[in-house]
Amino acid sequence: MQSCLAHLKRGLSQTTPSDPLAKGQGRAGASLLKLRPFVARHWPVGAFGVLLVALASLLSFPQPLIYRLFVDDVVLDREWRLFIRSLVANQQNLYRDPAFCPGEGDAGGRGP
Repeated sequence: MQSCLAHLKRGLSQTTPSDPLAKGQGRAGASLLKLRPFVARHWPVGAFGVLLVALASLLSFPQPLIYRLFVDDVVLDREWRLFIRSLVANQQNLYRDPAFCPGEGDAGGRGP
């Protein structure tokens, strides 16, 4: 127990290293100036990436609204004709995807 306390005292008695930025001796933007040539060359790619992320975010917004409309108008109103039609359309899309059709091409794992 004595050695643990001595080790703790020794660790807590150390002084922290000085920070030149906190004292106002250095410029914080000096290191950012080193990035300027890279950013100047590659800003179109970065802007395109930001545009893609914004577009993906906007496209994910209407999905819950469509699902809510489906639940409110089809399921709660018991419109079975529309419900069966949506199930059939979903199954047709599912069977068009080769990943869900075993034995069709390379996706199923078994050849003809």
